[in-house]
Amino acid sequence: RAEREWSSLGDPSTTVVPTSLVTVAGGSDGDRGQDAATDLDTSIDQRWNIVRVQARAHLARLDVVRSKAEHLERARSESVAARVALCEQLAALVIDDTTGSEDRTVALTSVRDAWRILPNLPNVDDLAFKHEVQALERRFKELVANAEALVQQGRLAANLVERLNGLVSRLEALSETGGVDDLKAAWPGLYREWVELSEACKSSDVTELTTRVKSAEIRRNERLVAIREGRRHRELANLAKQQSRCDDLEQAVSDENLTLSDAERWLRTTRSLLENLGRLPARSDRDSLTNRLRRAHRALTGRVRELRDFVEWRQWANLSVQTGLCQRLEALATVNDGTVLEKELRTIMTAWVKVSDVSPGKGTEIWERFRSAHAVVRPRVEAYLSEQDARREEQLKIKLTLCEEVERLAESTEWVKTAQRLAELQQRWKEVGLVTRKQEREVWKRFRAACDRFFERRRDDLTQRKQIWAKNAKLREALCEKVEALVGESDLGLAEKTVKRLQAEWRSVGSVRRKRAETLWLRFRTASEQVYARAQRARDVEFADKISARVSACERLEALLSETGESGPELPDNFVEMVVTTKAEWPRLPTVPHLQGRDLDARFQTALAGVIERYPKAFSGSDLDPERSRVALESLCERLEALLNGAAPPSAGAGSPAEILAANLREALAKRTMGAGVNPEAKRRADMDEVKRAQTERQALGMVPGEIGRQLSNRFQTAYNRFFQQYKGAPDERAPRPRGDGALPRRRPKRRPPFRRQG
Repeated sequence: RAEREWSSLGDPSTTVVPTSLVTVAGGSDGDRGQDAATDLDTSIDQRWNIVRVQARAHLARLDVVRSKAEHLERARSESVAARVALCEQLAALVIDDTTGSEDRTVALTSVRDAWRILPNLPNVDDLAFKHEVQALERRFKELVANAEALVQQGRLAANLVERLNGLVSRLEALSETGGVDDLKAAWPGLYREWVELSEACKSSDVTELTTRVKSAEIRRNERLVAIREGRRHRELANLAKQQSRCDDLEQAVSDENLTLSDAERWLRTTRSLLENLGRLPARSDRDSLTNRLRRAHRALTGRVRELRDFVEWRQWANLSVQTGLCQRLEALATVNDGTVLEKELRTIMTAWVKVSDVSPGKGTEIWERFRSAHAVVRPRVEAYLSEQDARREEQLKIKLTLCEEVERLAESTEWVKTAQRLAELQQRWKEVGLVTRKQEREVWKRFRAACDRFFERRRDDLTQRKQIWAKNAKLREALCEKVEALVGESDLGLAEKTVKRLQAEWRSVGSVRRKRAETLWLRFRTASEQVYARAQRARDVEFADKISARVSACERLEALLSETGESGPELPDNFVEMVVTTKAEWPRLPTVPHLQGRDLDARFQTALAGVIERYPKAFSGSDLDPERSRVALESLCERLEALLNGAAPPSAGAGSPAEILAANLREALAKRTMGAGVNPEAKRRADMDEVKRAQTERQALGMVPGEIGRQLSNRFQTAYNRFFQQYKGAPDERAPRPRGDGALPRRRPKRRPPFRRQG
């Protein structure tokens, strides 16, 4: 503002200097006064410039001071805000009870690190700011202390929970696998420790651990009960066993055919039982068994004495029997039949073994005689056996071949065919002779193992199939129950939809056993038919009036068919109008269910075709004129056939002016396109549009009854199908199939597929 005022004072050279100023300058004339004024202006300008420079420098210093003050205030605000944010974060960490000990430790460390790296606070003399900073530092320290206390508490709680988990695991392991002594002695101490620690723990995990401890305690009690029952069962089993042994001993004592060795064995058994009867349920049982064993011991002692006397007598008698066997063996020296020789030698050797028990020192002479005779007969028998071994080798090869074939068939899954073949191989095995006993045992084991392998696989497969059948049977029974529950459902629409869904589920269920399949199917089908029958009856009641209206229209046309022909009485004056009106009313009649609508539609179309076919002259010139429809249909056939042959379709000369104009435009467009070069894709689209228009015109035509109508309809359909086969594409809208009378029925909704029984 001062600079603006200075500028407004103007040029100092043009300013009038007062006379007093001239006088002061000491000039008396005009020149000296002028010089004095000039010097004054110069000094003022210099002073102004100095003052202005000083003022600008002072303003610059004030700006620097203000900038530093603003920077200092901003630094103070940011520092305080950062510390307040860390305090709030730490306060939230302290308040949050859902944070775990480890997570709280990590968060606390992060906050401490963030506090540590905060920039230093600016050094200011503001006491309020210093108090605020000190309060924030005290709050931060208190929050850190609280958080550390919570962390320590969490660690202690975690350690306590860990100890509790260890105790629970030990209790569970003890209840599952511990012995009787552990269950009775070790369990109480562990359980008391668990109770003391669980009361001191406040964690929410104790509830789950308590449930586990209760389950372990229940298991321990169950095991103790089972152990007691097992011990009781073993004692009863031992009692039954010892009683059975006493029965056997008493039966042996009373056996008249008891041998000396058996008697001595039973006597040893009796002595062993008297020494150790084992654990028994009661004292009375032990006393009873001891008395029985003592009686048996006394009886067996007497029998052993008797049998020893009898053995001595039998040894004396065996000497004469051995003499007879020596004579039989010496007689074999003259026998030439190898089979008889081998069999008789084996019989003699078996008999010798039976009578080999003689008194020591009394059978030496007879034994030498027997051995000499045996040395004569044995080589001849061995030669015969060598021949038999050669034959058995051949038979062994045959059996090995059978084993290999059976082993190949063991993994077959053609159960019936393979089983028949195995039966044939088993019969062949029987026909093959025997081999040596050891080889026979080995090959038979191999052969039987392969057969068993196959039949076990077949049994397992049958078992698996039975399981699958049983599972599927349960699923089908459940479906039957669901369908039967729908028989009384009030919401028939929902019931019918549910039955359809259950029928789809029925088809997805696999097969069951044949005996149950038919029963389940009859049960399911009966319940389904009951639901459908109820729904059908409800629809019949609901659509009775609508069905009656359509039946009435059909009856009006059928009544016209019952009239006398054209040679009889004349038709009513409004005959054609009645037929046309009835045909126009038919699409506007109320909709009825699909099944009834289909039958009534077929009935109406049949009656209408019959009326037109019977009275063609009456409809001449009307919308139902069969002759005009025939000409139009024949023209449509020619148009489609012309498209198939590649020629331009003939125009409908009898069409309306709009149709003629449209045909001319299409023809001009085709000529222009051909002049510019034929585009196959454009021609294809044009031909398809032409075919679709022909299809639309066909649907709008009246009826063409009789054999001519059927032939033209078939001709149109054939040309239509050939056109789309030629272009290898499917039409957007399929042409409806013509009826037998040449009429086109209305498009029908897709029919629900029939429900068939599965498996």
